[in-house]
Amino acid sequence: MLVEILEIEREREEEAKNLVLEGMKERFGSIDHSLNKDLQPIGAFYNRTGYVFLTGIFEGKVVGTGALSYESPGVGRIGRMSVKAGYRRRGLARKMLRRLEEWGEYMGYTSFVMETNEGWTSAIALYRSSGYSVDCYEDGCVYFIKNVEGTNMSFAFKSIDHIQLAAPKGSEEEARRFFAGLLGFEEVEKPEVLKKRGGVWFAFGSYQVHIGIEEPFAPAQKAHPAFEIDNLDGLIKHLHEHEVSYKEDDDLPGAKRIYMDDPFGNRIEILEWV
Repeated sequence: MLVEILEIEREREEEAKNLVLEGMKERFGSIDHSLNKDLQPIGAFYNRTGYVFLTGIFEGKVVGTGALSYESPGVGRIGRMSVKAGYRRRGLARKMLRRLEEWGEYMGYTSFVMETNEGWTSAIALYRSSGYSVDCYEDGCVYFIKNVEGTNMSFAFKSIDHIQLAAPKGSEEEARRFFAGLLGFEEVEKPEVLKKRGGVWFAFGSYQVHIGIEEPFAPAQKAHPAFEIDNLDGLIKHLHEHEVSYKEDDDLPGAKRIYMDDPFGNRIEILEWV
């Protein structure tokens, strides 16, 4: 899903405000408008030094929001993180969070704080995995902090280009049956110069999985890739129908997940944030 992250525009203020309020009503069941003065109007409140309100735009619609405001010298507060129902668990919240941090670092912030409800396990998992640590728990809320001072570099990692899994010699057809036939990945043609090495490449969405030949071969039973999925229950039913074994695991807060092995014994994790 290709989403543009843009500063709030006047003509989108009402749409962005409604998205934020919809998210609050979904979580709390009601809205206290006295606590939302920054939304009336958004542009007037955030148009000052140390503040910014961003929107995620997909096909001309506001599908995500996020805001940064001044907390104290060197500290910015991240808030108004909201993703429209139907567009969640696609990486938009993480992308929005990173863009807010980039704005904050440009503004001179060296730390960020934020808070969320203790019951919002998916948000807590996102913030933890983005480098935030828990500062304290209070009145049913979790307070986070992240220090970024001294981390500025002349480069930035953008994404994962591909994942490589090893397989024994002559296993290409078996890999095709599993990754394409069972999981539904699309096979990608390898560059001509690399075909002589054997193996096979697959893609799903904007990511690739490369199966490389390794001799002598030993399966990776601890190190593993983790794939996020929509409708894990549908996959589980699909695995049952094809008599493929897996193991359920509920140790990760906010996620349903399973572990399984590829045909060569490599461990694979598949999860859905709930």
